[in-house]
Amino acid sequence: MGHIYFIGNYDKSAIKCGWSSNITCRIKTFETANAKDLYLIYYVEGTMDVEKSIQKYLKDYKVKNEWFEYEATMRYINQYKLNVEAQISEGLI
Repeated sequence: MGHIYFIGNYDKSAIKCGWSSNITCRIKTFETANAKDLYLIYYVEGTMDVEKSIQKYLKDYKVKNEWFEYEATMRYINQYKLNVEAQISEGLI
C-alpha cells in the first residue's frame, strides 16, 4: 500500500491529487518538472483505487490531468480530515 497525496503550489492555483509509494521522491520529481515551488498539503495511506475515487469526486474541479481547483480541493481535504478524526475518536478506525 502507498499514500494518496495532495500537493499544492504556493500561488494556490491548483492542487495535485495522486498516489505514490514514496511521496518525498514524487514531490522532487514534480518540482523538477514544474516551474513553481510545490508543497505537501496532506497525505493518507491508501490505494490507487481510492485515489481514482477521489479524482472522480473532484472531476468537476479538474484544471488539467490530476490537478484540481485549489479552493474546492481544500474544502474536500478539510472535510475528509474531519471525517477521519471523527472515526478515530469514535474508535471506528
